[in-house]
Amino acid sequence: MGILREIKAKTVSDEAQARWDTGFCVFVATLNMPSTRPDLSGEVKDWTEIVQAVIEIGWVLSSTSGTTDKKGRPQLMVVWERA
Repeated sequence: MGILREIKAKTVSDEAQARWDTGFCVFVATLNMPSTRPDLSGEVKDWTEIVQAVIEIGWVLSSTSGTTDKKGRPQLMVVWERA
């Protein structure tokens, strides 16, 4: 895992853990396409590692929605629920 991916996954999983600990029943996050990604096909490793880190807390992936940011790069809105 690259250092930037580790930081991103830790940041989102820390937020997810805080919501879990305070009793929230949902957690929603926006994941941005890495700016260093040269193409738009194949696995987005940053997103895979973030989703995995949140699932490991106990959240269950509920839904996703895709869009683009102001610069036209892909974004993913992810909703997790308690099991």
